[in-house]
Amino acid sequence: MMRTGLTTLFFSFIPATLALFLLAPSISNAKTLTVTETSSGSAAQVPIDLDGKNCGQINGVTSCPADSGLGTGGGSSRGGPDQGSFTFQVVTESVPAPGTGCSFAPASIQSCPIGSVTDGCLFNYVGGNGVTRYDTNGDLAISALTSGTICFNLDAGLPYSFEAQTQWMYVGGTGNLANASGSYTNTTTGQVLQNDPQGHGMAWFTAKNKGTLTVP
Repeated sequence: MMRTGLTTLFFSFIPATLALFLLAPSISNAKTLTVTETSSGSAAQVPIDLDGKNCGQINGVTSCPADSGLGTGGGSSRGGPDQGSFTFQVVTESVPAPGTGCSFAPASIQSCPIGSVTDGCLFNYVGGNGVTRYDTNGDLAISALTSGTICFNLDAGLPYSFEAQTQWMYVGGTGNLANASGSYTNTTTGQVLQNDPQGHGMAWFTAKNKGTLTVP
């Protein structure tokens, strides 16, 4: 699998980033609700190989590169029975989208539009999970990433702008959310604040989510 420096998997997370925020606590008789969320936070790269394609043996010990992103933050929920604040943590991984036109690697990475730029660099998400904790009762909701993309503007120097859209599904939780189901879409924008030559760094982001939640 191709790995490039700079932004390669730094934003594996984002995305995400963040996408966990649509969860809401249980109500009786299994109602399906439309929930919207706003959130913000920060992210950094971590050595978790979610797709299992990049770990290797070093002196007999399995080592994984820091090619996934860990995002943390908080926000506010509307539309569900549990109105108000929450916190979250999410880990995601992305890989360069094969193609041409990206300003950073025009012969090997697909281009994407971002703002007024047409030669942004496109990455596809290959995995992710997250946990949201509601402040009102401490219940946890668990989400799994199903698909998504992130586009970076590398035409100017740091900070690099990015935009992402991801799709998630609920896979249960604790307490009132033990059998939560449904899906939602997350849209994220932000900036990469710093990067080393392998794409490890830190970023800030803001996100919005909208979807449906069903709790038995």
